[in-house]
Amino acid sequence: MGKKREVTNTTEMVRRDPLFGMAATAFGGGIEGMEARGQREFVDSDVLPAHMGGRDSRAILASAGVVLGEMVDGDPLFQYAKLPAGWTRRPTNHSMWSELVDGKGRVRASIFYKAAFYDRKAHLRLAPRFTIEKEYPDEPSFSSSRTFVRDGERIIFDAGWHTHDPESAAFVDQGREACEAWLHENRPGWDDLATCFDREWP
Repeated sequence: MGKKREVTNTTEMVRRDPLFGMAATAFGGGIEGMEARGQREFVDSDVLPAHMGGRDSRAILASAGVVLGEMVDGDPLFQYAKLPAGWTRRPTNHSMWSELVDGKGRVRASIFYKAAFYDRKAHLRLAPRFTIEKEYPDEPSFSSSRTFVRDGERIIFDAGWHTHDPESAAFVDQGREACEAWLHENRPGWDDLATCFDREWP
């Protein structure tokens, strides 16, 4: 087995050698460049943030097959983690945010990592399995909307289009109500991350 891949502890590097920080910022694209390199290192690494927000995040990840290991020596922000087959760390278009994606392309966690040496931090927050989303074809009036349910990137229920007046005191979000009703019937426990994180439905 090869050496485990980590990320550079930029804070410690600058503490040991102030010239590292000066060179990284002066010739390496500045702080933005340092953060972009930090993202690239993270998505190619064998680590996850040690700080995980939300209830029972570690147990939920373990139930899905993520094996959380020891802390990275000399870096309290990260611990080693072995992902299930098909899972990956994926960058977003923002250098401080990456995603943990399962083998079916579903985002299972959002990961924040700020590699800037003067304010270095990282944390992970699990992503909800199911989301209720809307699209509005008539901005800026928002007088009609289509509401649907996603399981990751896949739409699994479409409540269709509804016309409404969101400023009315009598406004009822019929689309969201339809989506929630469908989820309660077809994906029981959908709003409890621990219940549905690693469960599969036909």
